[in-house]
Amino acid sequence: MEAADGQVEGGGAGQAAALDRTDGGDGGTEGGGGAGLDLDEAEDAAAVAGDEVDLAGVVDDVALEDLVALGGEPDRGRLLGGAAAGVAQAGAQCGLVTEIAGEGEVTHGSIGGSGGTVMIVGSYGFSGATATGMITGAYGTNDLGGTRAPDIIGRWTVDQAWGLAQISVVGHNNHAAYYGLDETTGHPGDKWGWAVQGALSIKNIPTGPGDVINMQAVYTDGATRYNFQSLFPQAFATYGGTGLAGAYQSIGIFGLADATFSAGTGLSTVKTWGFRGGYTHNWNPYWASAIYGAYGQLQYGSAGKAVICLNAVALLGLSGSCNPDFNLAVIGGNVVWTPVKNFAFTADVNWTHFDQKYSGTIVSPFVATVAKPGVVYQLKNQDQVNLILRAQRNF
Repeated sequence: MEAADGQVEGGGAGQAAALDRTDGGDGGTEGGGGAGLDLDEAEDAAAVAGDEVDLAGVVDDVALEDLVALGGEPDRGRLLGGAAAGVAQAGAQCGLVTEIAGEGEVTHGSIGGSGGTVMIVGSYGFSGATATGMITGAYGTNDLGGTRAPDIIGRWTVDQAWGLAQISVVGHNNHAAYYGLDETTGHPGDKWGWAVQGALSIKNIPTGPGDVINMQAVYTDGATRYNFQSLFPQAFATYGGTGLAGAYQSIGIFGLADATFSAGTGLSTVKTWGFRGGYTHNWNPYWASAIYGAYGQLQYGSAGKAVICLNAVALLGLSGSCNPDFNLAVIGGNVVWTPVKNFAFTADVNWTHFDQKYSGTIVSPFVATVAKPGVVYQLKNQDQVNLILRAQRNF
């Protein structure tokens, strides 16, 4: 997915920020972006909107396909966890919120870095911070130390004819690797993160058979991937136009982590929250449409934020205000035509707003992956409009 006026560059695997939404094997859509620990499998609840849309500006090929829409195919679908930037499938294709049960330790970490902090989605170690990494939202070294304890999940669900209500909670252990290259340098102590989600699906509403309203909300502290799902990049940058004299273009920089640390310090957790919602209407057995929206926010701890900003000034020559926190918002809609069972055509369009908190200018190094010159860029919010046309056959 490309920015209307520029490009999206992924800090990892060349992916743009995307929420997360996948398809159910039965042809239904599972919502994955957006706030929510685990919406689990409400098999009778209409799918979270539309055919795959992940929230968040996706880089290049990741495109809208992963934007999670809160709608679904006629009378089919599943309500799955993820609301935060669930903005949606919006969030993404916002990709906020994820299914608690499916979360793997691999997606979490801490960041560490030289002269600075480290993060992991897992943890970030700032000691590994570089100008090339900073410009793409990689604020340090992803310093995951492995798994010492499984994520502990609890869920309460009411699933009846009227719909589904659910509350999920999870505990996630953040275990970072060493401050330096070997075990003699030591490492931060483990720190437990957690997340809580509420979800509501209302079906059999007066607007028509199979119509459904889905809503989710999530809050995380040290467990970011339970909001921003796995298809959402851990670090990325988006480019756009600028009216500032002397600036080549504008840029938005975004990075995710469960926690951050610097040499000799403990883990400082990252907090997020988000929500998403959608409404699906079945016009007849062959046609359905949906509208959806999502919003998510990420906030670094004061210790992590301080080191990121020191590195931004030293490595990128930041002139202006520094704040690595950010918000994402998405709103969209889709139309689904199902001429025969398990065969659907979808048209989905959404608008994504990247609200970054930096302001001023930076001097970027040359970025080979997107052929961006090493010149002055304005730090600015970014917007994208995404369109996906899709044909899907399920067997």
